[in-house]
Amino acid sequence: MEHREKYPLIQIRLHWIVFLLVICTYAAVWLAKYGLHNYPSLAHPIWLLHYFLGAMVFLFTCVRFVVQKLLQKHIPYIDPPIPLWQYILSTTLKIVLVVIYWVIPLAGYLYRCKSGFSLDLYFRTFHARCDVDPTAGQFWHTIHVSCAYTALGLIAIHAGFAIWNHRVRKNNMLRRMMPPCHKCG
Repeated sequence: MEHREKYPLIQIRLHWIVFLLVICTYAAVWLAKYGLHNYPSLAHPIWLLHYFLGAMVFLFTCVRFVVQKLLQKHIPYIDPPIPLWQYILSTTLKIVLVVIYWVIPLAGYLYRCKSGFSLDLYFRTFHARCDVDPTAGQFWHTIHVSCAYTALGLIAIHAGFAIWNHRVRKNNMLRRMMPPCHKCG
């Protein structure tokens, strides 16, 4: 493994793109469900945006996973190092987040499919290609929502751990994934 100060730029960009897509996806669903629930004509395009952004989260999470595997040898060291148990915990958390961000969109699609709804992603409409089963649809909706809230908690832990390492332990964990700051150099 070569010594680097930061992750490769492509990994940094993909990390923050996925993060922004995730935040926008949550914002869209909360706006549609809670902010505009009395205005269906306004909420509908926001729901479509939620579906589209969810699909983009899935796509970019897949791309990010492949890039991470291809650039595995370019992971920068944490200086000063963290204890082994923290490394194992943080690695496990990141793996669980990747899996969850695969499961959430797939469960959302299966919810819509099993409920007999099409999935409109602006550029293409995917019609339900499975047997309609409202019970299964509700099951997949529960998985979708439960995983989404679990992911929020895991993101908070992930961010909190990085900030704690930056502020308290004074290591480079957070700086490794921060985008380059051209004004800072």
